[in-house]
Amino acid sequence: MVQKQELCIYKPPAMRILVICNPHEKNNISNVLVKHNVAVGENIIFVSNFEQARDFIINHLVTSHQHIDLIITADKLINNDFDLHLVDWIRYRSMDYSEKNFKVSALPVILYDKEIRSSDYYQYGFDAMVEKNSNDNHRHFLSVIQSVVKNFRSKILDDLDLLKIELEDLQANPFVNLDLYYLLKIKTDPRHWASRTKILSQDFIKNPRRLRYDWLENNKTQMEQDIDRYQDILKNLLRYNRVDSEKKVLHRLYNEAQWILQQDLYKKPIYEPALMKNESQYEEPDYLLPSAFPGIIPTNITEVKPHLFRVLHERDRKPGFRQQYDDSLTQISDYERLARTRKGRKQIDELVDYETTKLSFTLLASNGREMEKNQKRVEELRRDHYPKVKLESHDDKLQQAIAFYERLENCRIA
Repeated sequence: MVQKQELCIYKPPAMRILVICNPHEKNNISNVLVKHNVAVGENIIFVSNFEQARDFIINHLVTSHQHIDLIITADKLINNDFDLHLVDWIRYRSMDYSEKNFKVSALPVILYDKEIRSSDYYQYGFDAMVEKNSNDNHRHFLSVIQSVVKNFRSKILDDLDLLKIELEDLQANPFVNLDLYYLLKIKTDPRHWASRTKILSQDFIKNPRRLRYDWLENNKTQMEQDIDRYQDILKNLLRYNRVDSEKKVLHRLYNEAQWILQQDLYKKPIYEPALMKNESQYEEPDYLLPSAFPGIIPTNITEVKPHLFRVLHERDRKPGFRQQYDDSLTQISDYERLARTRKGRKQIDELVDYETTKLSFTLLASNGREMEKNQKRVEELRRDHYPKVKLESHDDKLQQAIAFYERLENCRIA
């Protein structure tokens, strides 16, 4: 019987963007946003028309209370039959999203199109407009994205000031202590105060709660220390033994600095869940990472091995995986095999507290130098023998953590 874990705390990403564009523009926009570290590819959601965008907003944001930071759209899309422009539809919605904290009508929307008429800004409620040109104008486009997102987040602070709520008090207490003024003046008339706030919803005003967003929490110094700690391990730990074992070093790091694995793709990691194969046998992956956006971002199972792992035998003719590395791949393949069974998938669903539709599997092992020198052969062997497993080195994970920290800092307001 699987033990019921603590429910995963939802924490929205550093940046998640809904992009509405014609299919032939998708790769170009994605490349720009990923290359300049605006968002990771998994957090850029593409739809091809306004109808799909509306359905996404209703199904994921309103019904499932999920979060996005921004919408990027063209003014007109080919073969689009939506009766209203999407921005008009958004601005007149009386619905909430992002754990019911924010108003759908306040969603930031950027117009990104080849030709922008001066009347568009007045006719439609875009937060900003960026005109494409022959040079793609990426610098201006990126600057506008940062400005619009920071402006949206700053308005949250303005709303809190209006409601006489101190951010530090709100974030420090699991249960917000409301003073007499709030109880008598504001809580009794949330509809009125919601008409005055720019972002915060009537539901939030009725029941104020901690806003669990990385960009509203003062964790900058701790994140920097975690990155330094990871760098020190990869640079200076030259041998694993009983004192400096894999669990005592790497697992302890990830358990104490959960954001390194979590970043802006996953909820709170579940450590060493026991997935029963039968009454007495079980699989125990190192980490089960619940998706921060079920149905869009896959739930992940990660197995951690030392950063000193060698990958391939050193021979010119047909080098294969070394025994330790191959055993690790077999181990995570066994997790994937169990997850394909009804019994295994049911246990995973119970642990993450939602029905999983997508799963991914990662072996986090070895180092960048070891992987890069064997890159072509490693990918050939992985593709042929372990196609369901993604390979990451600890240097990869460190760089992902640094990039996440930088994304966070680029739009931090608190």
